[in-house]
Amino acid sequence: MRLCSILLALLCLSASAARVEAGKDRGVVLVLIAGLTLPQAEQMPAVHRLLREGASAVMSPRVGRAAPLPFARVTPDPLTSGYFTMACGSRVAAGPEASFFLAPDQPIDPSGARVELAGRVWSALRGQPLTDAQLVAPFFEIGLRQGRATPYDVPIGELGKRLSSARLNCEVIGNADTPESLQREAALFTALPDGRVLHAAMDSELTLRDPLFPFGVRASENALVRRASEAMKRSSFVVVETGDTARFQRYQDNVVPAARQQMQDRVFAQADRIVEGILQNLPRDYRLLVASPGQTVDPETLASERLPLLISFRAGQRPGLLSSSSTRRAGVVANTDVATGILNWLGVPGSIGSGGEIHAVAVTQPLQRLREIQVFARYQESAQPVVYGFVYGSLACLIALVAMVFLVGAPIQTRALVLAPPVSFASFLLATSWRPDPLALAAVALAAGAVVALLFTVKWQWPTEALAAGILVLGTVAFVAGWFPIAAASYQIQGGARYYGIGNEYAGLFIGAVIFLGSSPSIRRFWLRVAALAAAVCAVFLIGLPRGGANAGDMLGGLIGCCAIAASLFHKNSRKIFPVLVTGAVLLLLLLAGRDAMRPPEMQSHLGRAMTEIVRSGPVAALNIVQRKAELNFLLVRNSPWALLLLAEFAVAFFLSRRSRYLARVRTHNRTVALAVTVVALLALNDSGVLSAAAAGMWLVIDALERSPRAKFAPILSQIAKAS
Repeated sequence: MRLCSILLALLCLSASAARVEAGKDRGVVLVLIAGLTLPQAEQMPAVHRLLREGASAVMSPRVGRAAPLPFARVTPDPLTSGYFTMACGSRVAAGPEASFFLAPDQPIDPSGARVELAGRVWSALRGQPLTDAQLVAPFFEIGLRQGRATPYDVPIGELGKRLSSARLNCEVIGNADTPESLQREAALFTALPDGRVLHAAMDSELTLRDPLFPFGVRASENALVRRASEAMKRSSFVVVETGDTARFQRYQDNVVPAARQQMQDRVFAQADRIVEGILQNLPRDYRLLVASPGQTVDPETLASERLPLLISFRAGQRPGLLSSSSTRRAGVVANTDVATGILNWLGVPGSIGSGGEIHAVAVTQPLQRLREIQVFARYQESAQPVVYGFVYGSLACLIALVAMVFLVGAPIQTRALVLAPPVSFASFLLATSWRPDPLALAAVALAAGAVVALLFTVKWQWPTEALAAGILVLGTVAFVAGWFPIAAASYQIQGGARYYGIGNEYAGLFIGAVIFLGSSPSIRRFWLRVAALAAAVCAVFLIGLPRGGANAGDMLGGLIGCCAIAASLFHKNSRKIFPVLVTGAVLLLLLLAGRDAMRPPEMQSHLGRAMTEIVRSGPVAALNIVQRKAELNFLLVRNSPWALLLLAEFAVAFFLSRRSRYLARVRTHNRTVALAVTVVALLALNDSGVLSAAAAGMWLVIDALERSPRAKFAPILSQIAKAS
């Protein structure tokens, strides 16, 4: 007990020593330009200047999935969902109700026979009088229900509430209205949870008629800049909606391709002039943010070319790139980080939703680095068909193995078929360093698998432990060299994947190799088996360290596999030992999360932020995390080809064991149990556990054949022939 107290005291002292004061801005001006990407920004003089002199990053454009509501049908809009996700700090799918903000004395439907004022409808639905609001969202409750129906905790209106509680004035200026509908999503950044906006200027005086612009409407540049300049004198947080770019995103399908580019250039030139006007009137201690909520989905454009931008500029700052505790990569942030970033820049502690704190990283030639990130995102996207080809190719190998063994009675050398998939998958890491084109990447993977299959076919008595050890060495090199974040089957920026030191796919592959080696029947002496177990625990523990990316789910799954190995060492008391060891692994994870939570917010991983949220909100936060992980896992089980591969691996391993005439010894069987426990734990403890479980399941199939080194399989076809 005394030792635990000493350790906790040391952890607190080290955390307090590492904490630093966060910078504070007197004000933040957020300029929204829908559809702003890096190629587009480089053609805009004012925005290009911000790219050179400020700090910038590309954002993942991923939003939430539509959730069915019992009494309302919501049709998600990609652009509206982008606004909603940025403002709430959580991925959510939103419909037109999210942008329906009106003045209290404005009729909801001016063309209808029965005119109802927005303020009266809001009061009737809420059961309370309306006070102190320049805009209201009468049907904001639908958006709240939609947010509660998502697997993520969606704190709608939390940004406006936190800033209001800190006595910071907020104001929103401009609109993206069309003649047919109100598009006032920008108000979400300052709205309170009950749908009120205290200070806003979104009236029609800020727009002009112009047939050369989308819907025949354009923003009044002079009025918008003048209102923004006045707002900066009295408000700490000012949101400026440029409007024309959002209207263009909704109108571009109505324009012939020949005229579309001209209209796009005209729209973004107008937005650039607005940015230039605001920049000229920006107070020295204010921060200017230029952000894009995304764009409508264009099937003709690659997802990597639709990555929106986030640019931060403040007078006197050094050029660099933006990063966050979610992505932990310079030049990449998540769209869910924007709300938390605004909060922290204004000196308000805490986070919103799943967002992390955004900070600037000083780098040389930031614009060139940003271009390289864009190129890499395009490469990742082009390599995805190769990854899916690998999954289906692995399925083909398993089917061919079953056919050869059970139908024609092929010898056990056919195990070379199941050695090819893990080698092919590991070769993706090796090829990442020189980034071949997709065809070359597929050729490298096929060649690596074929060479290993040929070697083990010719000299089939070679131990598969040597192969597992070689793959682990490659994984160690990749971890030190930083290949995992940029590997082909890894974090997709456009997919919005949170950064870990090692992705779930590769984590499963290498954790499976660790368990395969740590429980090898070739290790016969007790002390050698204990040493192998200790090495396995250390290797798995590194995956979950915050500085290594904090992949907590895979670390805990690997530790549970190590617990199964430890239980086999004391097999007489395994039923008593295994639960104790699993409890110890969970406590180790909690200790790691507590230590991470003590670090400064900008240094915390998602593990520390989750612990902080659980401590602040209680068991509800933990239940939300479990629900989110479970729903995402069920989604992948239904839709991902990795789930099909996992099912095939379990089926093949089971039938190989049942068909073999050779009875496995207890020591050999222990590895099968440890691998099976690991695969199940990886599946259950990750929000995308199907990926890591399927990658680890490759070793389960290899072990099934290893347990019968000299087995004779009776061909089914010959049995059928004799019976007939």
